[in-house]
Amino acid sequence: PKRTATDLEVEFEDAGAQMNAHTTREYTCFTSHCLKKDIERSVDSLSDVLLNSNIDEADIEAERSTILREQEEVNTNIEEVLFDKLHEAAYAQSSLGYTILGPKENINSLTKKQMQEYRDHYYVA
Repeated sequence: PKRTATDLEVEFEDAGAQMNAHTTREYTCFTSHCLKKDIERSVDSLSDVLLNSNIDEADIEAERSTILREQEEVNTNIEEVLFDKLHEAAYAQSSLGYTILGPKENINSLTKKQMQEYRDHYYVA
């Protein structure tokens, strides 16, 4: 990568910019909010994050714990559970029927190699 995670954080903070991401059933969205004069630098930074990130085992484990905790929260919310069941029934033959976080087994078994292969296959420029 061109920059470390700390370098990127400092760069965004210094510019007063923000980077965020969210996932839906249909897509993953990465956004950057910045001043007009910082657009080129912001796009470059966002590309660096998407295309060149180091995938560290410790970070994977930390995120795995976060996702499992989020999954527990979702499973206690009746509206979320019903919405997931509705999608499961309506889109049984499609990936739209999957939950956003996925099954616990997948979360627990995802490897660094799988993540790198996914990124290298789908996140291309």
